[in-house]
Amino acid sequence: MKGISIAIETVIYIILAVLVLTILLFFFTSQSGPAQQEISLQRERNELCGRIATAEPKCEDLTGVNGNELSRLKTDICTTALKLCTVGEDDKVCIKKCCIFCPKPVI
Repeated sequence: MKGISIAIETVIYIILAVLVLTILLFFFTSQSGPAQQEISLQRERNELCGRIATAEPKCEDLTGVNGNELSRLKTDICTTALKLCTVGEDDKVCIKKCCIFCPKPVI
């Protein structure tokens, strides 16, 4: 009878160890999702802002910028995801707030 109790205790310890490792793995992998998404949004913002700055260094005349890129930058990235702009804000003001190398608007 004593030999059976050692085997049962061993099985219980193995089950507990697997359970703890599973919980730790789930905890650490679920925490990295939002950070990775924000890093990819920051990278995309920098790429789009780089194109804008190449076309217009002072970020004043946005007519030469692709409309889809401008809309994605203003609406999806700067306003919705990163919350640097407010809804209904002028394109020039929002781009100046969002792009780190554009001159900032004087408020």
